[in-house]
Amino acid sequence: MAQSRMIIAAAASAAAMIIFAVTGQARAAPVGPLNPLDGGLGFEVLVEQDAFVAGNEMEGPLAVGGDLTLGGPFGVAAKTIGTFVAPGDAVASALVIGGRADFADSSPTAGLRVLHGGYAKVGALAGTVVRDLDNNQTPVNTRILPTDDYDALPRIELTVRQSPATVGPAKPVDFTSIFTAYRQRSTALATCPNTVILRDGRGIPITSPIPPATSARIVLAPGMTNVLTISATDLDNIVELAFVNQPTLTSPLLINVDTADVEGDFSWHSPNFAGVGGEQAPYILINFPGATTVVHDSGDSIEGTIFAPTASFVDDNPSNVEGGIVAQSFRMTSGEVHDFPFAAELSCGAPSPSPTSASPSTSPSASPTTASPSPSPSASASRGSDGSLAPPGPTGSVSPSPSGAPVPAAPSGAGGTGAMGTVPLTGMPLTLITAGGVLLVAMGALLLRASLRRN
Repeated sequence: MAQSRMIIAAAASAAAMIIFAVTGQARAAPVGPLNPLDGGLGFEVLVEQDAFVAGNEMEGPLAVGGDLTLGGPFGVAAKTIGTFVAPGDAVASALVIGGRADFADSSPTAGLRVLHGGYAKVGALAGTVVRDLDNNQTPVNTRILPTDDYDALPRIELTVRQSPATVGPAKPVDFTSIFTAYRQRSTALATCPNTVILRDGRGIPITSPIPPATSARIVLAPGMTNVLTISATDLDNIVELAFVNQPTLTSPLLINVDTADVEGDFSWHSPNFAGVGGEQAPYILINFPGATTVVHDSGDSIEGTIFAPTASFVDDNPSNVEGGIVAQSFRMTSGEVHDFPFAAELSCGAPSPSPTSASPSTSPSASPTTASPSPSPSASASRGSDGSLAPPGPTGSVSPSPSGAPVPAAPSGAGGTGAMGTVPLTGMPLTLITAGGVLLVAMGALLLRASLRRN
């Protein structure tokens, strides 16, 4: 009997190993649906600690949990003052500083303007003077100053007359609670299984490590959260990320950037986000879970929201960020932040045996040539019989899965791996299941033989 139990246990263990091999990974806890930016009070740029700004503007409101230092002329709320109205006010606060305006470390001639009549809130006013009367005691728009001189520099100036008593000291935003939730969400989103396979112009999967100066095509599946998990080095080596179809409210894109390969410090030459713009930016979230520093030092404009609640985000690039920014600390010396706030809900469940990204099947010619990047893939894309876009290159078709979500068909004669080196499970599950069946039959034979010997 003991021998029989051992054989049965061995068979069960073998079956479990086969099931795990087919699924490829342990089941992850479901995430969402949720908008990761919920609770952020509508601020376009939300910073837990200190911030430094210079040289340009952001179109929406700014909230800084620590001190704010000015490096030059800068504008806040160039398009909208946002929706956060502090208790007792009738006007939204477009600038919130949890600490102080650090005039001592600011450029001597710097000035920040809060546009469109937005209010300001400052947590600590030591060494600061707030005035709504000029040097002739005439009522004027409010200024936050380093001395009791209405024309003093550096300064923060409003385009509305706000009562100095309502400027501060005031701490209407709980940055600690917001960022505790944001870090938890960033970590949870990082567990979402990859569903997107990057492909070249011929439809062949792009393998990791991705070589420098790579142009990658991306096709999004409808009606689901599309997830691209990619290392920092691989992302930095992509010069063009061409969208064959665009993210939407119901088909958003989550990009999880793993910075472990650069020890958490990532200097990013952002790619050309071809085929998408401000209209699609609210449906792209770029998550940097666990990152320490993210420096946007060169490249094209980023389409989507930067979600880096554990990182210092440094923007030294004259190109823009079209979306929001969430960071532990923030330094901006160039470029602009355009107001396209993230607007979708993200969700993911347990990983499926195969990627769910839609991708055309292609048959490369005997001597394929690499397609040159095009700034707008939709301009050269062809439409299938159902009206959907197919990527530039050889004509292919999309095979629907039983659930209705398109799945990639492998190019004939070509294997491949996903963007993170994940091998698509094409014929592998059937082989493993067949092998498992043979193993279980063998176990049964051994059990029968043991029983006959005992009798």
